[in-house]
Amino acid sequence: ALMLPRPPELPPDEMARIARLFPNFSAVEQEYRARSGIFPIMHVMVVKNELLQSNPGIAKIVSHGVQAALDTFMDRKRLASAPSMIWPDLNWQEQEKFLGPYPWPAGVEANRKELDVLIGYGVEQGILSRRIAPEELFGTKA
Repeated sequence: ALMLPRPPELPPDEMARIARLFPNFSAVEQEYRARSGIFPIMHVMVVKNELLQSNPGIAKIVSHGVQAALDTFMDRKRLASAPSMIWPDLNWQEQEKFLGPYPWPAGVEANRKELDVLIGYGVEQGILSRRIAPEELFGTKA
């Protein structure tokens, strides 16, 4: 099984052995978003507690760096030639119908529903020993 943002570059005979789990993945993801109201968490930044304790300002630095990169991406995606980064069969205007103008909001409150689902999966899969509040995932306020 492969989990990649785009098909791998392989010789044709090897590519013939690869198939998408959901050939119509874009439609499946859009339907999930419409039904659940959730846009799944795809990337996570992690900083060890020891590093947070020894460098109190690091959470804010990482948070600001991620936000700056996201802001740059959002500015560039507005260009007519910018590729779609979510659903390749939709342009940005069509994607905004599903996700709004800013699909990756920051902060616990803006992501509470997604975090609650993630925590539930963590408990279900034995990664977490108990259900926790989303705030417990974060060592300090960034």
